[in-house]
Amino acid sequence: MSSIGTGQWLRYWRNSLADAESSKGAITLKEFHRHLPVAAGTLGIGRLEEDSRELAALFKNEPKNVQLVQVVYRPTAYVLKHEHGKKYTGSSPEVITPVVCTLWVNRKGFFLPSSSSAIPRDLLSPQNDDKFTITSVKSLDHFLDEHTPYYYSEQEALSLFETGQATELWSRYCEITRSLFKALCNDSALLKERYKNEKKGYLLKCDVVNNSTRNVLKLYDWLNDREVSIPLAENYALANHNTYQPCIDSLSTMATRCGHSNSKFPLADAQRDALAQVLAMAEGDILAINGPPGTGKTTFVLSVVASMWVNAALKEQEPPLIIAASTNNQAVTNIIEAFGKDFEENDGPLSGHWLPEIKSYGGYFPASSLECEAAKNYQTASFYRTLEDPEYLEQAELVFLLKAKQVFDDASLNSVLKVKKRLHAELKACHRQFEHLQNAWHELERTKNRCNEEIGFTPEIVKENKRVEINALSHELELVSQDLAQWKKFRVDESIWLTLLNPVPLIARKRRLLRELFIGSYFSSTAQDIVNINDVVDPEVALSQWMENQRKSIKKSELELENWNVLLAEKTLAEELWRRIVLPLIPTTGYATNIDELDKVLDISLRFKLFQLAVHYWEARWLLDCREQENDLIMQIQSGKEKMGLKLVRPRWLRRMKLTPCIVSTLHSLPGHMTFKAFEEEGKFRDDYLINEIYP
Repeated sequence: MSSIGTGQWLRYWRNSLADAESSKGAITLKEFHRHLPVAAGTLGIGRLEEDSRELAALFKNEPKNVQLVQVVYRPTAYVLKHEHGKKYTGSSPEVITPVVCTLWVNRKGFFLPSSSSAIPRDLLSPQNDDKFTITSVKSLDHFLDEHTPYYYSEQEALSLFETGQATELWSRYCEITRSLFKALCNDSALLKERYKNEKKGYLLKCDVVNNSTRNVLKLYDWLNDREVSIPLAENYALANHNTYQPCIDSLSTMATRCGHSNSKFPLADAQRDALAQVLAMAEGDILAINGPPGTGKTTFVLSVVASMWVNAALKEQEPPLIIAASTNNQAVTNIIEAFGKDFEENDGPLSGHWLPEIKSYGGYFPASSLECEAAKNYQTASFYRTLEDPEYLEQAELVFLLKAKQVFDDASLNSVLKVKKRLHAELKACHRQFEHLQNAWHELERTKNRCNEEIGFTPEIVKENKRVEINALSHELELVSQDLAQWKKFRVDESIWLTLLNPVPLIARKRRLLRELFIGSYFSSTAQDIVNINDVVDPEVALSQWMENQRKSIKKSELELENWNVLLAEKTLAEELWRRIVLPLIPTTGYATNIDELDKVLDISLRFKLFQLAVHYWEARWLLDCREQENDLIMQIQSGKEKMGLKLVRPRWLRRMKLTPCIVSTLHSLPGHMTFKAFEEEGKFRDDYLINEIYP
């Protein structure tokens, strides 16, 4: 691993898992039988014989430079008794090991503690349910307060073994361990009543764990040995993103969220926001989705899968490798059942699979020991192998082509390649509707905003007020125009002698009084105000200038009203375009009055149709892949087993993801399925993992 910090965390998690698995106090008989039995006195002696088979077993397959191994030592064990031919049942474990010691063992067989001796937590009360316990956490804490534990790191142990101090230190540790058992375990009535003391000690190398955990440990080791960076592991281990990131605007990703699982129930707002975030994530990003039961987490997962599947189909890429995994078997079962029943299939022509015998949109990869039973209800790895038989392929191709001809009413679709191209064209055409919808909505919003900015939210009232204003201005202009005409007539009728004798003060005064009397008697109030304001200007000039300005005001108002009418006409056209595009996608025209409401409707209409088209597109791609890899599939059928080289494993995974968009597994079982054989030397191969290998 390129990051030192990441490697440290991986080793810590790996060792914690190994310790947790090997240090339980209540174990099954199967787990118990993996231990190496040793004499009861081994605890007191503090060593194994140097030539003993037990010591040889502990160092088996270890490199010669390894001087210490870590083991779990159980000084005693109690096995459930039989009564009347039957064991106690209920909450009683099959085997109880009250005290567990984690030790270092060197190649000469000597012991040193690597942690303090303890009563495992699963045997201490309180517990969250009715489990078998032999004492309490409080009692153990009280004991540890009075007894100082002794244990050593690997380097300390190596040094102590070399200096010969191990025997003395072990004696002190052994004394504390015996005191712990005597003080807290020896008087347990339940142990004596229900269990038989085996009167032996038991050793287990820390890495000897159950098969499922072994897969995870091997994966941890593999991750830690990588020379290249794995972004997801580094981001998770180092928590690289320690600041809040801005949330993605879900409406801005409307076309990216292009798949949905049913035609009845759209995503809730929180699901839609989370989906937008997931589809915008970069490599190695992690998103936590929280919610109690029934809040739609599984539905959200289905939409993630559907959208990623459709997006890959639109781009004509290989399908994404999507795996839903959990440590909880019930959670895994819930998810695989959801893939079987929550992807809607109805009476529509595009509904369901066109290939026969496919009943679910998920594959279930359990532990190999459980596959036979799981195959009765789910599509396991054996299901995919069954479909890859040449006989099935011949029948499936005929059924597929017949269905395509019926759905598209096109007899020319006589090859899988033609159907694939037709389906992709349909996908692209459907997806373009997102662009048309967004363009139509943006145009509608643009025209609405311009109308609101320039006219306001009550355009008809504003327009009517403007018309009233224009009428008033025109009426004033008409009155002043009449006043100006009368004034001109008055001037024409005025005596020429008064004009000639105007320099005479008495005549000038009389002339001014006659004009004032005429203006006051015949001019409108508007004309009188114009003349009074401009008393130093000839009335004819003042009225003419005012009329020119009034005509400009009327023209401006008329242009403004005309522009408003144009804006409202554009808005009407945008609304009509919006309705025309939206109408085929919604039950009623009034259901989606805005883009947010429409986005919800698109889940159960356009996005659901896109997913249905993608299902058949990937079926076509699967058929084409099978034809291309026909020779390998025939050899697989003849040999009865799958070859595990990367050149065959990679296309096999990609081929099968075309049939089911998601694989479901437990985190313990998954690593065992994600492997291939890597060549090391002639006749020798090692297991490797498909992480960073599925895609070229």
